Amino acid sequence: MQTHAIVGGRVVTESEIPGCPSPVEAFEAVFAFRFDKYIRKKGFTGSGNMAVRKNVFEDVGGFRRAVSEDVDWSHRALAKNYKIIYDPSVIVGHPARRNWQELRKKFERLSREGYLLIKDKPRGRLKWFIRSFAVLLSPFIHVLRVLAAPELPRLADRLAAARILFAIRTYRFFEMNRLLFTRRTS
Repeated sequence: MQTHAIVGGRVVTESEIPGCPSPVEAFEAVFAFRFDKYIRKKGFTGSGNMAVRKNVFEDVGGFRRAVSEDVDWSHRALAKNYKIIYDPSVIVGHPARRNWQELRKKFERLSREGYLLIKDKPRGRLKWFIRSFAVLLSPFIHVLRVLAAPELPRLADRLAAARILFAIRTYRFFEMNRLLFTRRTS
C-alpha cells in the first residue's frame, strides 16, 4: 500500500473436506476468484481481497447496490486514473460453493448484475445476446484448463469439474437470455 493505491490479491478456494472436493468445489477451485485475470484483463478487482487507501475510496465513492459493485467501483476508480495492481502474495481463503444450488444462485446474481451494467449502454442488449453464445461455447475451450488444472491433482476431480463446467455454462446461457427477453430483472 506504500507504492499503490489499490491492490487486489489472490483468493484460494477451500473445500469442505480438504483434498476431496465435491464436483462444484472442484469447478470453483479452477474458475472462482481469478483476481489476477480480473485485474490484468478485465480492469477490476473483486472486493473479497482488495486493499484501498482511505482517501482513494472516498474520492471514488462507495459501492453501488444492484450492480456488480466491485466491477462498477473499479471502473470508476480507473476513470479517475487510479491504477489497480495484482499482488499474488496477498492471499485470502474463501469457501468454495459446495453444491449445484449455491453455484446456480451465484451465477444468477452475477448475470443479473452484469446485465444491469450493460443493458442501457449503446448496443448493450446486442452485446449481451452475443456474449450469451460465447458463454455457451466457452466450455469447449475451457475444458482444457480443467483437464490440466494443477489445483486438481486427481483425474476424477478434473472430470467432475469438467461436467460442472458444461452444465453451468449451459445454464448461464439460458439465464442470460431469460434476463434479456423478460421485462423484470431485479
